[in-house]
Amino acid sequence: MSPPAALVYFIDGHGFGHATRSLAILRELRKQCPALPLLVRTSAPAFLFRELHLPVLAGEVGPGMLQADPLTLDVPGSVAAAVRFHDALPQRVAEEIARLSEYRVGLIAGDIPTLAFEVAHRLRVPSVALGNFSWDWIYEPLVECSGDGARLLRIMRRAFGRADLLLRMPLHGDMACFTRVEDIPHVVRSSRRERSDTRRLLGLEGERRPVVLVSFGGSGPVRFSPAQRPPAPGNYRFVQPGPLVAGLPEDTVRLPVDHEIGHADLVAACDAVLSKPGYGTVVECLASRTPLLYTSRDDFREYPILVDGLRRGARCRFLPREDLLTLQWREHLEVLLSDDRSWPSVRTDGARVAATRLLELLAAR
Repeated sequence: MSPPAALVYFIDGHGFGHATRSLAILRELRKQCPALPLLVRTSAPAFLFRELHLPVLAGEVGPGMLQADPLTLDVPGSVAAAVRFHDALPQRVAEEIARLSEYRVGLIAGDIPTLAFEVAHRLRVPSVALGNFSWDWIYEPLVECSGDGARLLRIMRRAFGRADLLLRMPLHGDMACFTRVEDIPHVVRSSRRERSDTRRLLGLEGERRPVVLVSFGGSGPVRFSPAQRPPAPGNYRFVQPGPLVAGLPEDTVRLPVDHEIGHADLVAACDAVLSKPGYGTVVECLASRTPLLYTSRDDFREYPILVDGLRRGARCRFLPREDLLTLQWREHLEVLLSDDRSWPSVRTDGARVAATRLLELLAAR
């Protein structure tokens, strides 16, 4: 008797956003079909998936974008890396098929590396893309229209065009290279703890000051650059996972990057979030109705779409880069926390919808 067909989930390692929203869908897959063999193929850190005890095949699945820090892209380096990766795509596909040879692959999902769809095409199994942008759309304004740039976009679009279906999330860019598209609600890794439980774990029981989460994802430390000791950011209590920010008060709650409290739990437990606008952070703030103080992201095409979604659906405020880097946050936080606009209703059950659709397609095999 043949083993049950597995669902292989390819996940970009660019930041943490692709991984955290994929984790929400993987949770739902495990919930709806506990016996389904699941395999994660990603360059994202394995600790992000430890709660589900899934097999994780580590290694590069796509170049994403290279970043000097969470706010600054390395455009020349990114383009060069993307060209190298995609020029070698046939060899990478062959290596990937060899890695997957011990599994009976029934369906490949991808958020959203080109490699996933080329592998599925070679294996003759269906593939589903999940995301709110595709990499050809991100790279299009960054490359020349001829030579290496034109070849890169052509290879990317051919790979994305091989996907049998795109489950498109809100706040999306132009994804015209996909031939079949279904829109789904926001996909969010929702909080799994009560607010009071998370605050207790953080040692914040009874804290009367506003608690602010300072979080910039998995692309290294922000380059805070005050020449002298910056002004105190006000009478707030800060929670800071990941690389440390010099200049924050001594009572800041500092967490290692691989701490076990989920990011969505932290967002829901705090009174405000200070961050860049990435998909994961934006939808976590929408889901938990936590105000967001956000700064700009250089050259990233997704930025204005996310900001537009924020302004329409969240209590938010823009923090100029200079004020961010010199820790002059107090007045911005005061204005943000005094905002009493009502929060609109937003659907955040995209993980359930996506998991149901993936299981339908797998059953149809």
